[in-house]
Amino acid sequence: MKLSPNWLENWGNLVKLGKTTCRVKSMDEQHVQAYVALIKQLLSCASGEEAAILQEQAELVDGGLLVIMQQYADSLEQQGNTQAAGWLRQFAQQLAAHLGGMNTQTEERPEDAEQFLCAVLQLIVDSQSNTQQVYQFLAQHQDKLNLALLQILPQLAAALLASNPKQRPVVAAVLVEFGNLINQFPLGQRWLNQEVAIAAYQQALTVMTQQDMPVQWAATMNNLANAYLDRIRGNRADNLEQAIDAYQQALTVTTQQDMPVQWAGTMNNLALAYFNRIRGNRADNLEQAIDACQQALTVTTQQDMPVDWAQTMNNLASAYFNRIRGNRADNLEQAIDACQQALTVRTKQDMPVDWAATMNNLALAYFNRIRGNRADNLEQAIDAYQQALTVTTQQDMPVQWAGTMNNLALAYFNRIRGNRADNLEQAIDACQQALTVRTKQNMPVDWAQTMNNLALAYFNRIRGNRADNLEQAIDAYQQALTVRTKQNMPVDWAQTMNNLASAYFNRIRGNRADNLEQAIDACQQALTVTTQQDMPVDWAQTMNNLASAYFNRIRGNRADNLEQAIDACQQALTV
Repeated sequence: MKLSPNWLENWGNLVKLGKTTCRVKSMDEQHVQAYVALIKQLLSCASGEEAAILQEQAELVDGGLLVIMQQYADSLEQQGNTQAAGWLRQFAQQLAAHLGGMNTQTEERPEDAEQFLCAVLQLIVDSQSNTQQVYQFLAQHQDKLNLALLQILPQLAAALLASNPKQRPVVAAVLVEFGNLINQFPLGQRWLNQEVAIAAYQQALTVMTQQDMPVQWAATMNNLANAYLDRIRGNRADNLEQAIDAYQQALTVTTQQDMPVQWAGTMNNLALAYFNRIRGNRADNLEQAIDACQQALTVTTQQDMPVDWAQTMNNLASAYFNRIRGNRADNLEQAIDACQQALTVRTKQDMPVDWAATMNNLALAYFNRIRGNRADNLEQAIDAYQQALTVTTQQDMPVQWAGTMNNLALAYFNRIRGNRADNLEQAIDACQQALTVRTKQNMPVDWAQTMNNLALAYFNRIRGNRADNLEQAIDAYQQALTVRTKQNMPVDWAQTMNNLASAYFNRIRGNRADNLEQAIDACQQALTVTTQQDMPVDWAQTMNNLASAYFNRIRGNRADNLEQAIDACQQALTV
């Protein structure tokens, strides 16, 4: 182990760790300026031109560029340009993955991992946990961020903790700081960074016990819970249970009376964990999420902690929007009210990205609103989506932009005001734009959702050739079904099968008899999932569609077909 003998003495204040910035000392100024110029070019170019720009300046595409990208993103964020900062970090991650893939000769050796880990811990000590210095070192040695590191960390931590019993708390603090830094490191493999962070926290907790170091223990438990909440590897349901358990343990020390600010933060995080929880009763989980948010708000007030208050209000809005218990109309009003309150702090000028996220949530609530005038609600939804899109741009936040475009398409599809033909064209255009980001390869589930929505718009389209529109709808449904399979997404599969049946029933091209057989087959397949017991409304709709298909059927015995139609209608009428 190559840590210097006095490395523990070099460690400063273990409780109040400061985060400072520094210049990159290993790069000459001219090289740094070249990196910055390239980054500015990437930020200002049209979408899709990035690859050509990088190819033209291939000599600058290296680990140093990734470091400067991170620093430039931090600078943009400090200036308030958070959307550009987010895009740059995302682009840096994609570039890092590409650069990492080019290095195929890297061998994962435990001795290399041990040396690298010792060097990182030493740097954390010497730099007083300076984020910029540590991240620069990690970026320059990304090849060492591999499975060997995960293997060697517990062994090295155990050896360090055993080597100097009096300094065990200091070693544990360094491990926690390493966990915090690696968990937030924007480059490398996200899942691996998370696993290393979890391992570091777990090793530190062998020293930071609730009995001996309650405050540090609770803080580390909270960090561990955060890591499990976002964890990629492992079973998602298990991870959320681990997060909830760790938050609840932390709250036995981080009480409202003794540590109100930390308590409120943990309560907000616990609310998120319950909101996303897979196990247990969904209705119960959402009640827990609402309760945790409301408790957090007793401390996190708009006057004293406006930013945290607005975040919790936004989370509360999401919980009310999804709430199962209580009156649906009341819940949606609560969601709208919470969003509107959050927007008194989350302004476009001061917090553009958070403002856009809450505007999107407000739009969703208005789209689903029961009270008020339906036409007015849809106009409110469309307006909120369009406002959100002034910040959530395709260039800076492509994933969020595509999601909002998909939602905007649905709002235009359902719009009451305006010209119906124009609204459907807007819906089709919004879907097609969303699909430039939501590709089958990169985002298959979201892609299939938008393809299904596009099919709906084409099915109802007024402009263009009716026969062509129906072919477009059938094609889009069939493409969606390559992802929405009965095995993986049974409910979505059944919904799309029912829609496909309607398209075949109305189809103009092809053989009419064949089209009706396709419609009947699609309805019958959908009914294997859409049962009367589990989904009575959808079941009744599909039964009604099946009745129509049998009534118009050309093949088979006419008398039998009419009996099938009568039977399907009578069954549908039970619901």
